[in-house]
Amino acid sequence: MFHALGKFLYNKRWDNSIKEGRQMTYKELTNPRLKSKPKFYENHKKLLDQSHLEPKTMSMYLHENML
Repeated sequence: MFHALGKFLYNKRWDNSIKEGRQMTYKELTNPRLKSKPKFYENHKKLLDQSHLEPKTMSMYLHENML
């Protein structure tokens, strides 16, 4: 459960320039030259399915640990 929670909170974005996932800064994500934000490295639906947690439970943990 905590591993899945970490993947939600610290989800990387796919960086095409280096062909791997990495944590991107807010400045990079809001760059006006970007046509769209890079895709997430992890698939949220797949993470929920793999964690075997109900979406309501995961939402509660995300809300409590967000800060």
